[in-house]
Amino acid sequence: MPAPAEFAQIIVIGLGAEAWLLLYLVAFGSWRWPADVPEGIVLFVVTAASIILGVLFDRIADSAYTTFREWPPVLRLLRPLKIGENTPKGMVARMRLRLNESDSPRSRFLEYQRTRFRIARATTFNLVMMAPAVGLFLGLRTDVGAGPIVIAVLLIALGAGLSFYTAERIGTAWVRVLSEAYRHWARENPEKAADDVVPSHGATLRSVKPKC
Repeated sequence: MPAPAEFAQIIVIGLGAEAWLLLYLVAFGSWRWPADVPEGIVLFVVTAASIILGVLFDRIADSAYTTFREWPPVLRLLRPLKIGENTPKGMVARMRLRLNESDSPRSRFLEYQRTRFRIARATTFNLVMMAPAVGLFLGLRTDVGAGPIVIAVLLIALGAGLSFYTAERIGTAWVRVLSEAYRHWARENPEKAADDVVPSHGATLRSVKPKC
């Protein structure tokens, strides 16, 4: 993945995680950031924390998201919507590696699309974590009443659902374009493609034939 895209992905994911973690901290603790701390120090701490949290929660969000979307009720929901991609991860990784060998505009665009996909997945995870954090914060630190708290939590939950739907649509489009680009690559590089494997029937894999 190009460094700028990877860095942006980590920052965005980290900032989202930072938001709900701070809400938990403020809801259950009495600590406050000192008012006399220079803005430069605040910016440095926030940026450093977002990078660390982004690296950590990028993987956590990916695993949690994958586990959730493989839950049978979720699969039954996705099937009629015709979204969701079930290409084996090993083949997706192989196609990415092959296309990234040339570092062409096509491969860079596909990596950009992958970055959007991973950000959407992590955003879904962060919104799910944000919902109880906002509820606790409003309930413990404000006097807004139960009604606004319920509305705020429901709105965040709705955002998580829309983010999940968006992530599935982006992921489906990304893998379809990736597969098409790989087929073009395989026709141009039949010798290398002969060493790869592609999905056959069910969960099995078969070798790519140079004549394909």
